[in-house]
Amino acid sequence: LRSLPYSRKDILDFRDVLLETGFKPENVVVMVDDLAAIPQTNPAGRFLPEADKIRTELSTLIPSLDPDDTLVIALAGH
Repeated sequence: LRSLPYSRKDILDFRDVLLETGFKPENVVVMVDDLAAIPQTNPAGRFLPEADKIRTELSTLIPSLDPDDTLVIALAGH
């Protein structure tokens, strides 16, 4: 597959739109393939978009949701 030069920018721009429209920063989880674009985490690389890490984040997040909460999942890439 060819590289998609703008997929990282697309998802970071989408994050910015969520924040601008009122989502709290602590409620926005961004997983991208560039550690410089995301906050330092413990463990390092926690938010790299790898299948097992995506499953872990979802399994951590979903049980904490209330019935009136909104969950937005956006994917950019192949």
